[in-house]
Amino acid sequence: MVQTFNRNEARPPPRRGAVGFKMNRVKTALSTFWGQVALFCLLTATVPVLRYFLLPIKNRYQLSPFFSFVEPYLGPFTLLPLVALFALTLCLRQALRAPAVVKYTYFTVTFFTLTVTVNAALGGLHNLLPQALWQYLADAQKLYVHGNFLRDYHLHVESLHWHATVHPAGVFLYFYPLLRIFPAQSQWVWIALVNALLAGTGALFLYRAAGNLYGEKARAPAALLYVTAPSLLLYGSTIDAVIAAYGAFTLYLLSRYLTRGRLRDGFLAGLAVAGGVFLAYQFGFFWVLLGVGTVLALRYAPPPAASEGSPAARGKRGWLVASVAAAVGAFGAFFVALYFLTGFNVVAEFIHQLRASEKYYGSGENVWYLFNRYVLGGPAYEGPHRSALMWIPGNFLAFFFLLGPPTTILFLRDLWRRLKERPPRAAGAVFSIAAAASFLLINFSGFTLAETERVWLFMTPWFLGGAASYLEERRPDLLFSVLAFNVLLSVAFVTFFRPIR
Repeated sequence: MVQTFNRNEARPPPRRGAVGFKMNRVKTALSTFWGQVALFCLLTATVPVLRYFLLPIKNRYQLSPFFSFVEPYLGPFTLLPLVALFALTLCLRQALRAPAVVKYTYFTVTFFTLTVTVNAALGGLHNLLPQALWQYLADAQKLYVHGNFLRDYHLHVESLHWHATVHPAGVFLYFYPLLRIFPAQSQWVWIALVNALLAGTGALFLYRAAGNLYGEKARAPAALLYVTAPSLLLYGSTIDAVIAAYGAFTLYLLSRYLTRGRLRDGFLAGLAVAGGVFLAYQFGFFWVLLGVGTVLALRYAPPPAASEGSPAARGKRGWLVASVAAAVGAFGAFFVALYFLTGFNVVAEFIHQLRASEKYYGSGENVWYLFNRYVLGGPAYEGPHRSALMWIPGNFLAFFFLLGPPTTILFLRDLWRRLKERPPRAAGAVFSIAAAASFLLINFSGFTLAETERVWLFMTPWFLGGAASYLEERRPDLLFSVLAFNVLLSVAFVTFFRPIR
């Protein structure tokens, strides 16, 4: 008998092959949060491996991640950050419910405790004083002999360590009172501790900035992501971490500017950026963020005060543009006043710094060099330099890996949902998009020396607010896991690597 099938009768589903079944499982895993974290970690891990096998020996150092040595260490100090994490986690819920003063103290003390124990995990408390900081302090004592060392600054630093020739004078002005309090080399570890304490205050400014941009609920998660960010913990005793806290303060002022658009807020933001540039020329990248944020704000986001009949509501575009003009004016006024008070010429010093940078590996090919070389017919670089194709991909991976893989995935998820908004009217949406766009522009400009896990620390707060917003709204169950992952990553890093600090 021939068997026939009714067309209306349900047929058994086709059997899936083993390959198709496995692919579906892989896709399902990669759609999960921890699957995406694992993928990002795997991608980052392949870069140093490829660097080792594909690049010539003399060029293997060129690609970051990571600017570090493979130097495993496992000892009694390794347990310190784990004990600190356990102790601080026990009182986390109580601290978040406490009054503002207690909460702020908790954030600062948490960062200070974690960064001190993480750096001590490298092999002892003497590791709180990294080599780069020691060089700065030794150079500072030589530099102060000149009295007003800010006048003709670059002439005074020629005999110092090469770090001094490629950085502005603000760092040495910052160290001046500290070296009056702790002049002896045996006391310099206390300066590292002061740096760690000041770096922790960045959590307070980020707490306020996240509230302005993303709402009240994002405040505490943003501050907690700051105090457990692996890059900040690893370099918490350096001047770069202090500048990161200053970057969080500048971001707070910028958040007021983007949400209110007042002249005073623009003026204060421009003044803060000028002070940051005096500390580190890279801080000038804040202008990219301010510019991109302003353009997006003009296009999409009316200030929250628009419903209150404020001046910003009556003329949003005019007031925002006027605020930018106030920021530019404040920026210029800072350096004009500095010149008349001390003789420090920022234009001459910056040009000298650019020329000094070209003498060292890592200068790379930036957009100004390409324009000057191929459009204006300027001279070519002398000597070897890093290839942009080598270290620009490493910049992305190094920065975001030590931002914390979970934090990176949280930010990318938040960014994706912000981009799908039509139009992105919330202040947080505007800022997340501006931060991502600015980071792309800065990295592809070539005005970087790699080592983004250290020298770009001031940009870290740009991404923590968006990550905190997504964490609080969509995945609050991940908070403890993300914080623990970040600290454990820091411990693993100092166990197997020794960061060049």
